[in-house]
Amino acid sequence: RGHSNKLVYQYLPSRYGMNPDDLRKADAIEIVVGQGAKPGGGGMLLGQKISDRVAGMRNLPKGIDQRSACRHPDWTGPDDLEIKILELREITGWKVPIYVKVAGARPYYDVTLAVKAGADAIVLDGMQGGTAATQDVFIE
Repeated sequence: RGHSNKLVYQYLPSRYGMNPDDLRKADAIEIVVGQGAKPGGGGMLLGQKISDRVAGMRNLPKGIDQRSACRHPDWTGPDDLEIKILELREITGWKVPIYVKVAGARPYYDVTLAVKAGADAIVLDGMQGGTAATQDVFIE
């Protein structure tokens, strides 16, 4: 937190490094539902990229491949987004705005769901963004 003027905390499906105390320090929370560089694909963080620093930040074992889920493990349907937003609001004392990040695959439907669920803002992510943890088919 000391290295930035504004901090948007990304709440990932993998939950790597998720810490409620860090959520409370954020200027906003961005629930990642999709990413333009890997829509619906999840990812793989290769063990060789898990340095001591990354292992410490994400609470992972060093050097072991880690699969990133493509969806949040505690969601079974669209209504669960509203439940998650309410949970995050309770954790942060209703003081931190909640964004929902979606890929540009089904923007009309995804934005409708995010608004209905109570998101403060919607982030529409395009394919121009990068990631080091996606399948070759998405890269090409």
